[in-house]
Amino acid sequence: MELIPFKENNLWGYKNLRNEVIIEPKFIFVTNFKDDYAIVCAEKIPTREFDNSPWRDKPETIETYQGFFDHLYGIINKSGEYVVNPKFKRIFTIGNQMAKGILYAGKGKEFNDYCQNKYFLINFHNYPEKVLGRYSDLTLFSNNFWLTTSGKDTARKDYCWLTNRILNDKGEDILEIRSNSKISDFENGIIKIGYHKTTQFFNEEGTLLCELEIPFEKISKNFNSLYFFQNNDNEVFILNLENQKMEKTGVISKIDKDLKSKVFKNVYSRY
Repeated sequence: MELIPFKENNLWGYKNLRNEVIIEPKFIFVTNFKDDYAIVCAEKIPTREFDNSPWRDKPETIETYQGFFDHLYGIINKSGEYVVNPKFKRIFTIGNQMAKGILYAGKGKEFNDYCQNKYFLINFHNYPEKVLGRYSDLTLFSNNFWLTTSGKDTARKDYCWLTNRILNDKGEDILEIRSNSKISDFENGIIKIGYHKTTQFFNEEGTLLCELEIPFEKISKNFNSLYFFQNNDNEVFILNLENQKMEKTGVISKIDKDLKSKVFKNVYSRY
């Protein structure tokens, strides 16, 4: 069922293609439905208290207030039911019934404390929604897994290490990434992680499949669980991860740029 936003008395709701009201107009702002869900703004809150100074002719009210507002956003389904309650000052749907948002912290506050771990990862496969964690950065892999970063404190009230972890598409923690690593995207269900002169291969369960004393740059992208790599003598071998066999090959003479995996991200853990 396709639903179209409409506005009435400065509030938004949704109608179907027969112009029938399906969701009554009660929202300050709405988006179009995408994958059966829409972001809606349910409330706006002044960012400061009303000014009731004695010098004013009349106390300030919501009607006379001229300051800024915080807006509270949630996510609804096509029945108009909340799958994510409207308690986020910013929220973004990211597919697979997942979202990331910044939780409302109070009048005039950017976050709920000084830490830069401002993004909450939200799973709304079931109601009520489940907040999975709080991060300073979230990056989506091609298989809907997540690279997360947490621990950074820009206010310098605490000093803590940046930590980087991989979560699966359900938000479950599968792997921590060491400092100063290079990581590929997932290729045929396998991720390649380079650390100094060592490269490791992990599956989507976070299980270590293989480790080579070969730098990340000298190993090809994944070809149906096969990898080409050059040893320190620049001889080219083929690695089969399914049976853990390696053998010298004459198919190619070097790992050129077209065969190399792209670095999905360089990962650091620092104060």
